Amino acid sequence: MTDRTYENLPTLIGELKRSAIDAYMKSQGWHIDDGNKYHLGDNYVTRPGGDGQGGGDWSWSGFWDIGNEGQDAKWRAAFDSVRSNIDSTLKKWLDLPDTATLLADDIEQMRQANRLLSFSPSGGTGGGNIPGYLQGINSNLHAMSGTTIATFKAEFLLQLEKAIGGHHGITVILGGALAATNEIWIRARKTVADIVGETQKALDAYANGGGISWEVVLQVAGYAVEGVGLFATGGASTALKGAGQGLKILTDTTTKKGEKATTPSLDYEGLMKGLGKALDDLSNAIKAEEDALAENLTTNIGKVRADQSSYDLKRPALLDISDDSQANIIIITRALVDEITRTYLPLIADDLDSARSQAYLATYEAYRDGSIGRGYNGISSEFSDFQWILIDLIRDLSWETRNGAKTLELAIEDIGRADTDAEDALEAHHRKVKEGSGATPWD
Repeated sequence: MTDRTYENLPTLIGELKRSAIDAYMKSQGWHIDDGNKYHLGDNYVTRPGGDGQGGGDWSWSGFWDIGNEGQDAKWRAAFDSVRSNIDSTLKKWLDLPDTATLLADDIEQMRQANRLLSFSPSGGTGGGNIPGYLQGINSNLHAMSGTTIATFKAEFLLQLEKAIGGHHGITVILGGALAATNEIWIRARKTVADIVGETQKALDAYANGGGISWEVVLQVAGYAVEGVGLFATGGASTALKGAGQGLKILTDTTTKKGEKATTPSLDYEGLMKGLGKALDDLSNAIKAEEDALAENLTTNIGKVRADQSSYDLKRPALLDISDDSQANIIIITRALVDEITRTYLPLIADDLDSARSQAYLATYEAYRDGSIGRGYNGISSEFSDFQWILIDLIRDLSWETRNGAKTLELAIEDIGRADTDAEDALEAHHRKVKEGSGATPWD
C-alpha cells in the first residue's frame, strides 16, 4: 500500500488507473482472472500493470479461431479513455505550490521583522532591542528641560513607541496570513493524495466484489484562523499585546474543521465522477479559506487607514526647528543628550531599517492553476497592498527618527552661536528635511 503523500502522487495515480480499468471491466461484465487478465466466457483481455499502463490485448480460448477483428484496438482505446479521463481530471492538481519550501524563509523573515518591532516576549517571537533604547532615552531626558523638550516627549517619543507597536501589529497580521497559507497548501496537497487513494481503494473494492467505502476530510477547512497562532510562537492570544491598534485577528471562516468531500455513488461511474467532484469540493474549501484571509487583510488595511495616528507620526515640530531661537532648551548634561541623539535614536532607526528589510523580503509565493481556490494569485494582491503600507510606514518612521535626532543635536549645538550670513548647519538640515521622507504609505 503506497503512502498517501503528495510526493507519491505519480505512483498513486498509476494505481488509480489500474483500479479504474479493473472497475470499468467489472461494469462491462468481465472478471479478473489470474491477476494478469480479464475474462468473459472464452474472451480474455490483458490487464494493465501496477502502474496503470499497458493492457488491452485480446485473445480467444475457444475451439474455433474466430480472428481478432480489431479487438486489440477496441480494448486499448477503452483503457486509454479511462486513463485520459483520470489525467484530465487531475492535471491542474499536479503542480500545487510546495509552500513548506517556498514560504519557510518568507515566514521567518516576517517573524524577524516582528521580533525587531516587539516590545516584549509576549509578542510571540521575543522582544527586540527598541524597548531598551527607549528606556535609555527616558532616563536621560532629565538632562534637558524647556518647551522643545516637552514637545519632543509628547509629539515624538510617545508617538514613536505607539507607531512601532502598530507596525508590530501589522507584522502579526501579515505573518499570520503567510503561516495560514502555508498550512492550507500543505493540507491541500495531502487531501489530493487522500482523494486519489480513497478513490483507488473504492474502485478496487468494486472490481473485486468487496465492501466499498469512501470518505475524505477536506483538511484545509478551518485553517485560515490558525495562521496567527502558527506564526506567533506565543500563540494568537498574546500576538497583538502591546499593539493596541484595533487590528483584527481572523477568528472564523465559513468552513469548519472536519468538513468532508461529497460522498459519491459507489459504482464505477459514480466513483469516477466522484473523483472530480471531490477535487471541486477541495478547490471550494481552499477558496473559502483564502477569501477569509483576503477579507481579513482588507479589513485591517481599512483599520490602519482609519487610524493613521497609531501607525504614522504626525510631522514632529522638532523637524521644523531651523534656528536655536526656536528651541527652548536648557542643557544640563550634554553627554546624556549626545547619548540620545547619537546612540539611542540612531540605533532605533537602524532596527527599523532592519525590520523594513525583513518585511520587504517576506513575499507571498503560493501560485497555482487559475481554476483552483481564489485563482492563480490567491491572496497576493491583498497581502502585497498591506505589506507595502508597512514598508512605507517603517521607512518614514526611520527617517523621522534619524532626522529628529539630527535636528535636536544641531539645535543644541547652535544654541548661543552668532548668526552669520552663511546658512548654518541647522538651517541646512532644515532645508533638507522639510519636504519629508518621500514615503507614501497612504497613497
